[in-house]
Amino acid sequence: ESIRIETCQIIPLSFSRQCASLSILLLVSIPTIDKPEGARLTTNASQNTVTEGDTVAFKCIVMAAVPKVSIYKFYFNGRLLSSNSISEYTLNNVNRSQHYGEYKCVPHNDAGDGAKATVRLNINVPVQFTEVPQNITVNTSTPLFLSCDASGFPDPKIRWEKSGVTLSHTKQLNISNSNRNDAGEYVCIASNGVRQEKTARAYVTVQYPPTIQNLTTSSKKSWIGQTVTLKCLSDGIPTPTLSWYKPEGSEINRVTARENKVQVPLRGDQDFGHYKCIAANGLIPSDERLIRINQIRAPDVVQIDELRGETADDTVTLKWREPESNGKVITMYTVYQRVVTDGKVGQWTEIKKIRDVSVRELKIALERGKVYQFAITATNELGESLKQEKAKIQQVKAQGSPEECNCPSNNVLLAIIGVLAFTILLLIIYIIWLHKKGAVGKQRTYEDERGVYDNETGLEDIEPSLPDSRKLTQFPAEYMDLIEVNKDNRKAQRTAPVPRHHVTIEKIIGKGAFGQVAKGTAVGLRGSPETTTVAIKMLKANATESDKRDLMKELETMKQLQPHPYVIKLLGCVTESEELLVLIEYVPFGDLLGYLRKSRGLKDTYYKDPDVKPQTNLTSQRLMKFAWQIADGMSYLSSKSVS
Repeated sequence: ESIRIETCQIIPLSFSRQCASLSILLLVSIPTIDKPEGARLTTNASQNTVTEGDTVAFKCIVMAAVPKVSIYKFYFNGRLLSSNSISEYTLNNVNRSQHYGEYKCVPHNDAGDGAKATVRLNINVPVQFTEVPQNITVNTSTPLFLSCDASGFPDPKIRWEKSGVTLSHTKQLNISNSNRNDAGEYVCIASNGVRQEKTARAYVTVQYPPTIQNLTTSSKKSWIGQTVTLKCLSDGIPTPTLSWYKPEGSEINRVTARENKVQVPLRGDQDFGHYKCIAANGLIPSDERLIRINQIRAPDVVQIDELRGETADDTVTLKWREPESNGKVITMYTVYQRVVTDGKVGQWTEIKKIRDVSVRELKIALERGKVYQFAITATNELGESLKQEKAKIQQVKAQGSPEECNCPSNNVLLAIIGVLAFTILLLIIYIIWLHKKGAVGKQRTYEDERGVYDNETGLEDIEPSLPDSRKLTQFPAEYMDLIEVNKDNRKAQRTAPVPRHHVTIEKIIGKGAFGQVAKGTAVGLRGSPETTTVAIKMLKANATESDKRDLMKELETMKQLQPHPYVIKLLGCVTESEELLVLIEYVPFGDLLGYLRKSRGLKDTYYKDPDVKPQTNLTSQRLMKFAWQIADGMSYLSSKSVS
């Protein structure tokens, strides 16, 4: 091309400027100018997919551009986002509704806009619940509906679970006929593969009428004065109201709970029978159940076999049938008689107590000319039965007149008394002879021997400085008539059970193979508020059931004995606890053997020489009283058939 060049020459100011025009032909090489080529648009997201809320960066890459790209233009769905020299564009907190679509990059240089590059941005949306299930309450046999819905991209999937078991894959869970097993927590789970799945929970309460599941009593048989515990257990929703009612229909108490436990004192006959528990919670039907408490009473009236109205015999034999025991074992029969004089009946007189209850007959001596009436009672732990009704009392008349009686029974009684008195006399003589002559045998020494009780009182504590018995003048002892003592005019020992917490065991004072004796105290014996020192017979831990029965048998025997001055008295017993305790009279001086040995000193000595008497501070009069008292006590026990 031809280029015109003008040249100028600079001359001093004093000179004029002179210009010249020259025409010069030049050959010039001009470089080529191209638009940007090979444009490509990329993102930092895998497969151009992001999750709503994330940040995404776009980058426009150009393979060639002369001159270089000076401007990068970014478009979204045809709308210009930016135009500058930066080749990257960043979106923060993307939202599908705002940022989902096509993005374009157009590079530009001096030659113009290059070819465009596009990319489609995909935006996933996490699950969001649009409807959550609600807690509901339904009755059995009614429909159950639960609903759940969610939004998100891709579209969410819904499933229902209960106790880890999948129930449905629909938005609404339907159970057409609900039952109590349908109660519980239901879980709606929504997921679309974007981030974690979402859960919503609802609790379903299924109401149903109450059902009494268990009805118990602490004792199905009891007696007046005791207390029983009744317990009623029920289910049902809502929680039922449980009410207890007495046999006559009066309400005992009511509670709104699944269990109602009540203690019922048995004060009279009206407290025995059927007790009712009713469970109600407003749903139909309510439930009720009965439990019976049977009364244990004294035995029924004893029926005597019919007797002839008159008899020529000197005796009559009473026979009777075993009555109903009413829940407690019969332990004794008592035979009574009374005399009818000129149509008037006398007082009942006890003839005999029969403790062998297998024996149900008794021969009774009659006096001629007298009219007798007989009655028999049975006794168990709760008391003595009533005598026969007036119309059923057996009556018999002994034929003849009173003068005809030669009273053979009196002769027998006198003979028995004579034999008994003779036996006692021989025993007293023998004891006196032993006292004077001493015991013949091998000399033995017993060191530190004790009686029944380890804490027995020494003789020096009760009879200090008694003189030698050989120098004393013996005064005749005062003895009670044995016949008078053995008159059966005392009542049997009525021993009420003692609460276990009223008895305190202080220390063990004697032991056997399976039993042991302790010293202790008891409060409230026989109604007295005072504290009484007692001896306590009880079993060891290794005792067998047979040992327990033996101790119980001994207790029952002692209960039947009348108080006697020379027989250990029964003061009470503990039978309501696991351990059986027999409370007897505490004897501080131990047994007689230990007492006699202590009278000679702690080291008792038996001498070979019969002429040498062991030293003792007991007088002959006291030893004779001992012998008489032993005989008196043994005679009484023998009369009661105690061996």
